[in-house]
Order: sequence, then C-alpha cells, then structure tokens
Amino acid sequence: MCDCFGSESADPETAQTIADVNERLDGFIKSMLKDERDKQIEQKEANNGKFDANILTFPAPYPYDSKDYPVIPLNIFDGEAPSGTKMYEIPKVDEYYGDISFFDDLCYYGKYSDGAFGYSFDENADPVSKDEFKDITDSDGLQDNLDAARRYFTGMIGTPVYGVTDVKKLQNPPPPILQTKLLNDWEEVDIKNLGNKNQILSALLGDTVEGDASDMWITLIAFTGFAAHRTIPMKADTNHPEAYFVNDTTFLSDYEVKPGYEKYGAAAYFDSKYHLKEIYLSDSDTLYKAPGKDVKGAATAAQWAHAKWAWKVSASVAIFLVEFLAHSHFREANGFIKAIRETLGDDHPIRRLLIPFTLGTVKCNRIFNEFLRENGLYHRCFAFKYKALQRLIRESMQDAPILTAGQQREVKDRMKYRFRLFRKKVKVMSKLPDEIYPIYGDLWNFWIQALELTEEYVGKLYGEDQKDDSQLQGDTEVAAFYGAILKNLKINEKYRLKKFNFINVITHFIANATIWNHQLSSAVSFVYSVDPDFTGLKIIGNNAKQNNVIQYAEYCLVSLSKGYMLPNIKPSTLINDNQSKPGWERVLADDDKLPITKAIFAKFFDKKLNGVTEHVKERNKKRIAPYFITDPNFLQASIHL
Repeated sequence: MCDCFGSESADPETAQTIADVNERLDGFIKSMLKDERDKQIEQKEANNGKFDANILTFPAPYPYDSKDYPVIPLNIFDGEAPSGTKMYEIPKVDEYYGDISFFDDLCYYGKYSDGAFGYSFDENADPVSKDEFKDITDSDGLQDNLDAARRYFTGMIGTPVYGVTDVKKLQNPPPPILQTKLLNDWEEVDIKNLGNKNQILSALLGDTVEGDASDMWITLIAFTGFAAHRTIPMKADTNHPEAYFVNDTTFLSDYEVKPGYEKYGAAAYFDSKYHLKEIYLSDSDTLYKAPGKDVKGAATAAQWAHAKWAWKVSASVAIFLVEFLAHSHFREANGFIKAIRETLGDDHPIRRLLIPFTLGTVKCNRIFNEFLRENGLYHRCFAFKYKALQRLIRESMQDAPILTAGQQREVKDRMKYRFRLFRKKVKVMSKLPDEIYPIYGDLWNFWIQALELTEEYVGKLYGEDQKDDSQLQGDTEVAAFYGAILKNLKINEKYRLKKFNFINVITHFIANATIWNHQLSSAVSFVYSVDPDFTGLKIIGNNAKQNNVIQYAEYCLVSLSKGYMLPNIKPSTLINDNQSKPGWERVLADDDKLPITKAIFAKFFDKKLNGVTEHVKERNKKRIAPYFITDPNFLQASIHL
C-alpha cells in the first residue's frame, strides 16, 4: 500500500497512476486539488454527513446595518471597477459565516492567484503537456485508458470523499453515502439497448442511430441531463432540413481563448426522434453531419467524435460560467439577498421564511469571486484569456435587450441576463414526453410544492383572501423589498405588488436556490459520470475527443471548487438541539402564529418533500436515463458550498 498525498491509502496500481498523473501537473493544480479535496472531506466528516442547523441564531452572529453594509466588486474588470456598477458588487460579510479571514485571503486565495506567493502563469504560452491517459498506460486500448482515469479519480477523490473503492460498481450495492450524494449516476445506462427498454421508448426513439452508439450520449445530455434546459424546438430551416431541436452555445465564440485551444461554441441539431443529426462548430465554422450510409457530405469518424466533444465542452462551460455563476449566483441570488439586506428588518417574518434558502450564499459568492482572480482557478482551468473571461461574466450579467414582437434575439445577446419566472424557464418543451424530457415534469412538481408553502405562509401573515392585497401592501418593509427586487432583477414594473406576484417571485427564488442551482451545477460535476470522455472545460486543438491528463485533473478541481454541497433541505439531514422547533422550524418567530407557521413548515419540509422523492422515483422507472436533480434527498436548501 502507498500513502498518496499523505491522506489516503491506495493499492499499488492506483498509487502508481496517481504518481504518473502528478508528474504531469504543475504545482498549482496538484496542490489546490489536494486542498479542495481535503476541504470536502473535512466538511463531510464534521457532523457525520449532516448539516448543523445550530448555526442559526437570532440575531445572526455577524449582523449588518441595512443602510451601510460592506461590499466588494466582482473580479470582472480590468483595473478598478467604474462608478455606477452596483450590480457588480457583492456583500462582503455573510451574516452567519462571517468574512474570509486575512489568513485565507493571503495564504490560500492569494497563493492560488495573483496575490502574495501566487504561482506563476503565462496565458500566452502553449499548453505545457498534451499527454493523454494512453501515455500513462502505454496502451491504445480504450478500456485500459478509461480504467486509468477511473483509478486516478478513485484514489484522489472517490475513496477519500465518497468512500467508494470501485466507481464501476457504485449501484451494486450502493454505499450509504449515495443516498444523499449523486455520483457517476449514468454508469449503468445501457445506450445500445435504450430503444428496447420499454414500448414507449422504443416508439419514441425509433431505430437506433447508425454507427457510433455514443451519439445517444449527446441525446441524453441534451434532453435528460445537464444541458436539457438549453435544448429548444426550432422552426423549419432549409439549412437543417431534419432538425426539430437545437442546443446552441455559439455565442461563446466571441471570447478569445489561449494558444493551443479551440474557440468554444457549438450547436447540436436533433431530429423528431431525438437523434443527433448535425453539429456546427464555431472554431472551424463548419457544419458536421452524422456519419451514415446515405448521408451526403457526412463527417469522418474522427471529425464527428471531435465535434461531439466540442459541443459537450461548450455546453458545460456555457452553463457553468454564464448560467450558474453569472446569472444564478452573481445576478439573481445576489440581487435578491441585497434586497433582503436593504429593506427587511432582522426579525421580519418574510426574512425568516427565506433564511433556509439564503443561508451561506454570501460566503459562497465570495469564494467564487476569489476563484475569478487573475491567474486564479478559473483563469487557469478554462481556456479563455483573462480579459475574455472577465468580459464573458460581465456581459452575461448585463440585461438582455427587450425584443419587439417577432424580433429574434441576436447571438451576442443570448447569454445576457433576463428574468424569467422559474415555472416558465423550460415550459417551451413541456409537451415532450417525460420519458425523454424529465426536467419539465420534475421541476414543475417541485414548483407546485414550494408555491403552496409560500401561499400558506403569506396567507397567514397577510390574510387568506388572495384578492385582498391591502395588508401586504400596507407592510412598508415588504413594499420596499418587492420594489428592490424589481429594480435589481429588472422585472417589469407592471407586475405591481400584490399577493399573486409576490408569492410567485418568492417561490421563484426558492426554486432558484434549490433545484435550479442543482441543475446548473451538474454541468461540471461527478453527478452523471466521472469518465474523461464525458465532458470537460477545454477543447485542445488536436482533434481531441476527451480530456487529456491535465484537463481531467483540472475538471476534477473545478468540480471540487463548488464545495461538498451537503444536502440539507430535509429535516432528516439536519442536526438540531432545539426539540421544540426541529429542523428549519427554528427560523420561525416565537409569536402567536408559531403553531400555524410550524405546521406549514413541517408540511413542506417533511410531507411534501417526501412526496417529491416518490414522484422522482416512480417517474425514473420509465425514463431513458435516471434524473434525480429535483430529488430532495440530494438537494441543498440554499446556494451554499
């Protein structure tokens, strides 16, 4: 046995694989990967895998002045942030977790960036190494190289973080940790026999795709997986005569990348049977057609494999940097929390309602902002040059232009932020069968439960009559809060303060902090697969079709950078010494409404969430692949590390 990195034991073959990978990694990646991994181990083991709700005290340990709380600018400007950029500022101090310590700022984030003791980094240099796993195994066998990558993952992350000794046997039987953490969830999906799974899928999918069965993995990602929310129907187009659906990230091509890498940006086109037919790549400005017997101008096998890889990487990058980081974290959650801070008193009942769904978000956004430093984690692990990375985040946070009737959104504006009520985000695909497109049904089911929580809670505070808005409008703090939300998120002022609108906006935030955060974060994660050919963060300029050794380590590091993301929405996942107000009920005020509000919370956090789990479990029996993103067993209550 060999002690690797001084923290975990591995069999000789695994230890040798880790050593071979480490030889190819620079000091930054090797050191930070270990540090981020060890943070997750510490977080997991702190309370035996449960979330300590005893942190919730009133008042909070780090209270703030609603009129003058400290903020810092996002690291998305070249030099000092210009005046009038309040949208690009985030709160500095988390009311429950405090500020980043001087030591962490200097010796951790400073070490891994342009700060003190920072590692050197030249973004204009070619990649240091393009070694693939075959250079470690000295074999061209696909299985040999896949096994090598899995050994590396198992030794570095799988065993120490998840307690998994063989990622190929996760579900047979599943270790206890997989009851609350998703890992390599598509390992047992049988691509070749999906059409034979049941009569419904057989009819929907029709004949299997000719040639490469991996085309169906693109279908899974685009309709059932992390990119499903980006797939939309398309109008008839003579340039794509077979296309019924498209998943497009070509806007990414406007942002410069480092030498040795291809530009991001791709569009995948699918027919009425959900088969992948074409992929357009921005870097080569070429439309590649799926290989087939009667396909005129079909791509070669190598071109097609590379096109699929470039699309997967582009989708992961667009979702992680634009939707997850810029839209969900920095614009929406940040705008919502600033509205809370500036308008609602510490003891306001609406603020108390939102504590489970805001806990730790300020700290989380602070950490992600540190990773955006020049020469830092995201500058290194994504292919964008630093100014391009800054511009992408900055422009993604800007408001998308308002369109007139019939006007089409330009490519350059497709990444910009626009508020869309959560229940409308994926409605355009709502008529697709659940077996193929599970995201709509599952998101809608969760939305309904959260909506009922908000309706009942608001009703008890401001009257049961949904048409009587007088009490709600008479609460000056709520009026100011709602007005701040409209301003921060650029919601049309025609949606004036009334119960219906207020309840929907609050429910939207709950959904964004829970299930939407989980959906977006899965784009760079270990949720679906841990294999190096599943998806990545860079497109190397050598017709690559999977991560090389360094890129795989970088992908693992960025996945770890999101924290352990401890599931904590269900009462069974919480540690709480307050028996009179167990679970999230401890945030409720001790007033005359407590028996009623406790009952409302218990109904949602226990009964309703258990019902969501059963809904997902039953629906998954008939689906093309399992989809657990909305299962409360795996959900955080807030955007939290």
